[in-house]
Amino acid sequence: MGTLKKYNEVATRYQKIGNREVKEGEVVRTVAISERDAEIMNGTVGTRPDEPGFKYVLAETKEPTEKEIRQGLFAKAAELELAPVKNIKTDDLRKLIEEKENEGK
Repeated sequence: MGTLKKYNEVATRYQKIGNREVKEGEVVRTVAISERDAEIMNGTVGTRPDEPGFKYVLAETKEPTEKEIRQGLFAKAAELELAPVKNIKTDDLRKLIEEKENEGK
């Protein structure tokens, strides 16, 4: 099996899934499938009356926000038993973590 990627499962027609009504073009869910599987499933879109009614569109990966980056850095600092002040600059926090990681090498 190939590397899994995140794809949005998009409805190709109106349908009802359980109690949920889904319109054409609406993202139903995000799934992790291989590129090959997505190509195979997209190859049947609109070809048969009994087709599942979905197409798979590669989900765009978003760049992490500054807040998300800082949260990750503070979590890493806690793992390394560091206690930086909350208003430390992001670059200084990175340097502090790198210094601690390189200490044991």
